[in-house]
Amino acid sequence: MLSDQVLMAVILVILGLCHVALGAVVHMKQGLKIPTDTNHHRLGNLLQLGNLISCYTGRSELDYIYYGCYCGPGGKGIPVDAADACCQVHDNCYGQVKATGTCPFDTDPYFRTYRYTGCGSRAPAQCVPASSYIFSGTCRAAICQCDLALAQCLGGSPFNKQYEFYDKSSC
Repeated sequence: MLSDQVLMAVILVILGLCHVALGAVVHMKQGLKIPTDTNHHRLGNLLQLGNLISCYTGRSELDYIYYGCYCGPGGKGIPVDAADACCQVHDNCYGQVKATGTCPFDTDPYFRTYRYTGCGSRAPAQCVPASSYIFSGTCRAAICQCDLALAQCLGGSPFNKQYEFYDKSSC
């Protein structure tokens, strides 16, 4: 039987693939070009977070799903390295967004979408200001800032292969 963490990772990957496929179908039905430019507004928070991570690290976001004690589902103990500490800060950032009531209806930050422009060193990513949203602008902008800070932090931290698929019971 699959552990809860493995099951969650599988579900996230499947949801991501479905989202990408659905977006491609919608674009084709509307006769639109599927966006590939780095300034395209990406929708779907988990995909957005993954895109930002890939943008700043040059690695697949999947490399970080079970990295260290804090990257991916859960988080406890002492971070194993700088990249893991980035994930701990991200967890705390989301916790702060939840604790302050920034998001209406107690929305889980992992499922609230946002918009950003740019990507990486060529055109650094920037979160769209809260005022540009019709609904939940402060919430969306705050979540985007958490995700952008994580991506930038991971981009400046070495990826240590020995912490990929780290046994979280060691944390």
